[in-house]
Amino acid sequence: MQATYFSLKQIQQEGPETYALSKLLGVPVFPIGFLKHKNGKSKLSPADYFVMQLNLQELADFPTQLPKQGMLYFFVDVDSLQPKVLFADDLDCDWGFVDDINDGFAPEFGNTQGYQVVFDGQLQEGHFVAGDINPDIDLEADLDTTGYVTLLEIDKLCLPHDNMLKFGHFAGDGRYVFLIKQSHLQKHDFSKVVLVEKED
Repeated sequence: MQATYFSLKQIQQEGPETYALSKLLGVPVFPIGFLKHKNGKSKLSPADYFVMQLNLQELADFPTQLPKQGMLYFFVDVDSLQPKVLFADDLDCDWGFVDDINDGFAPEFGNTQGYQVVFDGQLQEGHFVAGDINPDIDLEADLDTTGYVTLLEIDKLCLPHDNMLKFGHFAGDGRYVFLIKQSHLQKHDFSKVVLVEKED
């Protein structure tokens, strides 16, 4: 499955024109009430760190198996390194932004300034979404990857600066790889995504 690579462009100032962009960190936007279950409990725990928001309409013209519309949100529990991926498929709703979503985390987790995700069909390295598992990294020691594809890979070496996404067990270069079963991706079921942290 062909991956779609992306670069990052710093968001100078968040505002209505930037809230709904695909972005790494920064200020995400959610449908009103989306972050709560029907019983009123939050879908997020205090340890869930916001990593990325993907506006899937920006990917509609790329050859992925992702939905053609909606928002996909990536979180990581900084204590357990368990990922949480939430999908909002209904865009016909009222939206609200959360400008302090990562404020409760200690500074050592890194700068939380937002960077716009810019998809580029010409790029062939760095960060990518929705592709085959990167053959340049060996994940077999960490997980039986049979049937899995990559939902998101973030290459720390290609981040704009070192003080970003500091959760995890390695301090140097490496990758955060969010994996999903191909069968789940085809069903747009993001409830069982796996995160592998791989040091270069």
